[in-house]
Amino acid sequence: MIEQIKRKLGKDVFVIPLTEDLILDNERLESLTAVENVLMYGYPIGLYDERNVLPLIRSGVTASHPAIDFNGEKIGIVDMACFPGSSGSPILIVNEGSYTDKKKNAVVIGSRVVFLGILFGGPIYNSEGKIVVKDIPTRQEVVSITPQMINLGYYIKSEVILDFKEKIGGIIGE
Repeated sequence: MIEQIKRKLGKDVFVIPLTEDLILDNERLESLTAVENVLMYGYPIGLYDERNVLPLIRSGVTASHPAIDFNGEKIGIVDMACFPGSSGSPILIVNEGSYTDKKKNAVVIGSRVVFLGILFGGPIYNSEGKIVVKDIPTRQEVVSITPQMINLGYYIKSEVILDFKEKIGGIIGE
């Protein structure tokens, strides 16, 4: 597929595969801090760089600790602008050059990439605006309810993807 894209566009394709080694087990997830910088690659409300066929990159932080299952489910929460069209986007911790340890007292020199999971949704807040009509007491009051994103996103943890490994391997003959 990558070769077909190269031929069609006449350009090299830059790909960072999301491999199994980017998925941390729970012990290594516990070594992360509660607030980690994260990136999400996707197509919020269908937007992308059409000329270069590239997704948009959003940034944020973890809103729940990556090692803790939010409400007992295999999900986590990020604090970033997550809009429709972003579902299915990978969420990664990406540190280039250095990062601090969990206790914030040592700087680790080097880079790391951690595949946290896949965005699947987010909470919304319904804001109720009232349109008031005066001087006509026999009219009904009109209320406008508008859903608003609150800049939080739910992601299914990357470890869940490993549950499909055997099933998918059987389908593709591995």
